[in-house]
Amino acid sequence: MMRKCLNTLFFVLISALLVSCAAQQVQPLAPFSPHKFQTDQYQPKTDNFIIIFDDSSSMLEKYNGQRKLDYAREIVSRMNRTIPELKFAGALRTFGQGACLPGKTTSKIYGLTAYSEADLENALNTVKCAGGRTPMGIALGAATGDLKPAQGKIAAIMVGDGKDTDTAPVRAALKMKKQFGDRLCIYTVLIGNDPKGRANMEQIAKAGQCGFSVNADQIASSDGMADFVEKVFLTTAPKKVEAPPPAPKPAPAKPKDSDNDGVLDDADSCPTTPAGARVDRNGCWILPTVLFDTDKWNIDEFYHLALHEVAAIMKDNPDVKMQFQGNADSRGGTKHNQMLSENRARAVMEYLMKKGIGKERFSTRGYAATNPIASNLTTEGMTKNRRTELVPSRY
Repeated sequence: MMRKCLNTLFFVLISALLVSCAAQQVQPLAPFSPHKFQTDQYQPKTDNFIIIFDDSSSMLEKYNGQRKLDYAREIVSRMNRTIPELKFAGALRTFGQGACLPGKTTSKIYGLTAYSEADLENALNTVKCAGGRTPMGIALGAATGDLKPAQGKIAAIMVGDGKDTDTAPVRAALKMKKQFGDRLCIYTVLIGNDPKGRANMEQIAKAGQCGFSVNADQIASSDGMADFVEKVFLTTAPKKVEAPPPAPKPAPAKPKDSDNDGVLDDADSCPTTPAGARVDRNGCWILPTVLFDTDKWNIDEFYHLALHEVAAIMKDNPDVKMQFQGNADSRGGTKHNQMLSENRARAVMEYLMKKGIGKERFSTRGYAATNPIASNLTTEGMTKNRRTELVPSRY
């Protein structure tokens, strides 16, 4: 009887061990079939691209049952297999980095050269290990040098978890944007779900002004990757005219765009936008919201470029006034938060005054913590609430 019980116990233990091992196995990504773009229907949106790949030690962490490094490599491989063979120049730079790559903090392992799917895939397959710290800012600086010979439009694509870094990457991204101007857009692909990493990657993409940030999970599927590749790399080719057009009909009355912002009056929610201002789809001036660190009101370098643009618009449009509305998160007393919000509003006003705009065109208002735009129960929400908003008006 005792022997039978022992046999049963042994069987239960072995079964539990097998189940545990199975649960720890890598969960593969869903099957992937790259979308095939019809090359006669598209033309390049960008002429050059560089992929800046995180090969630091944090990429050895597990995410969705596998190393972040392996996940990131598969995402870039899926991107590579989806990009149509049009006339691009491509490059791949890593930073970290593991013992399988040269003993540097960052290395260019492909390009800048005429893009080839096979050549980029071969370079990517050499990234099999990870190590070291996260010199993301150094890698962005080196990538700026890689792109100096580039002619035409540029897409810089950062792939990583955004962890273990400081503000250096954002500063480096701003310098890259300053170097290439409107020719450059920056895109970031987040591996994992670290909140600070997500915020870092979003700030880097924002520095490029015309790119965006996504989580790798959003673009892992065939459709998701096709959408990403189309937005970054492609634009619709003009249709070929097969036959002469019919005789033109009398032109209808031309729709009005009174403020010349590109949005017609019947769809314009802000019909008196100042000349030269960038507007959203509703015709309203795209103004920066300046965020501040806890208990601070100094303006981060990240916002200088956007505020410089505001100053230029106001100089060109002397009938525009601006109110600065300061806010605080819910921490601290009412009196302290009121002081903080007023100081934050004044800080932005004084910054623009130094750009040559008269004080009589400005006003400030502090709302303390009474006007939140996000929950004060989360770190991310409090970050959004520590802000100054710019509200324009005309005389």
